[in-house]
Amino acid sequence: MLFRYWNLHNKNFLQEEHKFKEKPPWLDSFVKKTFGDPCRVHVLIKNDRNRYCINCDLAVCQYCIDSGSHNGHNILRLYRHVYQDVVPVSDMAHYIDCSKIQPYKCNKLWVLSLKPFPHNDSGSKADTKSTCDTCRRILSYPYLHRYCSLDCKSVAASTNPSITHEFKEGKRNRRRKGTPQRSPFF
Repeated sequence: MLFRYWNLHNKNFLQEEHKFKEKPPWLDSFVKKTFGDPCRVHVLIKNDRNRYCINCDLAVCQYCIDSGSHNGHNILRLYRHVYQDVVPVSDMAHYIDCSKIQPYKCNKLWVLSLKPFPHNDSGSKADTKSTCDTCRRILSYPYLHRYCSLDCKSVAASTNPSITHEFKEGKRNRRRKGTPQRSPFF
């Protein structure tokens, strides 16, 4: 029963994969917007603009949504993580293919950064296989991800519209210390 459900789920996922072939037109605008500043319409406490209305292409607060002017619109909620704007992977996965973007853990929630985190200015050069394809920031899992943020994937899709959706090959970066020693069976 469980295997049958898994197969049906994966077939649906593979069918839905085709809708992610091109970049949505609102993605560039979304990445460039600033969030977290107070709403000018609703002068109340806790009126930070931490939501994005995809249909209106606006950064809005919770009172803008509660007022009813965005009923039936697609809304993304944004959070702050290490002084950066982030969006949950579960919400963003409905609109774009998030498989190549490195997620981060924020309060038990997997999130994607809108813009690249600041580079570590240690002066050491990283090899190009373990960095973001766009901004060359070091990735935690380079064999799974190619971009560190939504902005990097958006820039890459703008410059090269034929981005492949295949995973990089997972290879070990380090050699083993030696031959694994097993205890003999008696």
